[in-house]
Amino acid sequence: MNTTGQHGADPSRADSGIATSAVGELLARMADRRPGPAAGSAAALAAGLAAALTGKVARLSHRQLADAEGLAERADRLRERAVELADADAAAVVAMITGRGPEVDAGASAAGGAGTESGARDAAVVVPEEIGELAAELADLAKHLAVQGNPRLRADAVAAVRLAESARAIVHEIQRSNADAD
Repeated sequence: MNTTGQHGADPSRADSGIATSAVGELLARMADRRPGPAAGSAAALAAGLAAALTGKVARLSHRQLADAEGLAERADRLRERAVELADADAAAVVAMITGRGPEVDAGASAAGGAGTESGARDAAVVVPEEIGELAAELADLAKHLAVQGNPRLRADAVAAVRLAESARAIVHEIQRSNADAD
């Protein structure tokens, strides 16, 4: 296993911090005036963080749980989907605000293409719904690990629960805001 980060940086080096990474760039983009990424992407990324912590706790709970590796793989799939949904939400926001934009892959459940006005609205509804469903699944998985997993990592599991619950709360607010706008 490669112990260096994705870009070859040694994670133990003080100068390879988060602020200079793609995360820092994403946060700066989220804060600027351009449309997308916004609340939905933030919710998806919170769910992605929850999934990453959940995967870590599961991997380090092999002594407590016979199915630890399966739980870790499930968390990995949810993490990957959360990142896809963050991108899909950002694209849906751009398409909805500008009336143009990239095609949004909101999964098989999205009706219509994002290249159309109705397709953009559909994606703006479907993507947050999927983020909420993913976050609910993660919260349940992390709760299980907080109780049954490695007790030394309980704080990580609880953090995953809270991140997933925050993602669900953000989605709820997006849905309420969208309903008020209709």
